[in-house]
Amino acid sequence: MEETEKNILTRLTELSEEIAKGSYQHSEELFELTKDDTYSHNIAHLAEAFGMMMIQVEAREFRLEQIISQLRDINERLRFQLNKTASHYQELQKKHIQLEDLVENRTENLLQAITKSKNLILRMKDLEFSLRNNTGLSVIPLETAIAQSAENFPSLTISTKGKAEVLADQALDSVLDNLMHNALHHGDASHIECHITNDASHTVLSFADNGCGIPDAIKDKVFDERFSSGKQAQSGLGLFIVKQTMERYGGSVDVIDNLPRGAKFRLFFKRVR
Repeated sequence: MEETEKNILTRLTELSEEIAKGSYQHSEELFELTKDDTYSHNIAHLAEAFGMMMIQVEAREFRLEQIISQLRDINERLRFQLNKTASHYQELQKKHIQLEDLVENRTENLLQAITKSKNLILRMKDLEFSLRNNTGLSVIPLETAIAQSAENFPSLTISTKGKAEVLADQALDSVLDNLMHNALHHGDASHIECHITNDASHTVLSFADNGCGIPDAIKDKVFDERFSSGKQAQSGLGLFIVKQTMERYGGSVDVIDNLPRGAKFRLFFKRVR
């Protein structure tokens, strides 16, 4: 591969990092790389794939009612482009052995961009379900749902006290997964204590971690759509999905400090009589 193509690959990696961070100021430069008559076939298709990711991420800025009608189509298009990206990446490894050192140095950044995009697809699917699902709720053992979600986070130790049944549906898995993901990746937590209690009208799940906690200045914003903060900031949809789902269940969610450290999310479900 010529030195020029090496430089283009390096620049393409930089552009993909900017896209993953939500910056599109060099989008015209990215789309310039898609011209087959100017650049190699692989370069053009890589640029096209990242350009499509940028377009789909930007699409989330439209109003919610516009997004709902487009979510399924966006999901399929992004999945197609991500598969093409992975395929081209494998071809580059086979055809350019002499560039192994360069590929190794750049692989982590490329995979992070792809992972963020895949996570966005999953968040968008969860959001679609939380907004559009009209199926009836059923009685679900809360402690069982917690145990099932905990299997997805082997690096966390999760303990549960108490038992209760709540009215929910399969979106409850997304609620619990988002809270565990938030504790691990945003709070740097290693342990979560789940405490299930009942009062006169609610079943309450206290979800307390031992992480870095949430600053008071943003506690009233963490459930807003697209709000994110910190070094591990992502789509800003996780806790918004939690809030939307709990409200659809006829309940609510809030967050307080977990003393001596960490954050405590409280989920309020309608009590099953």
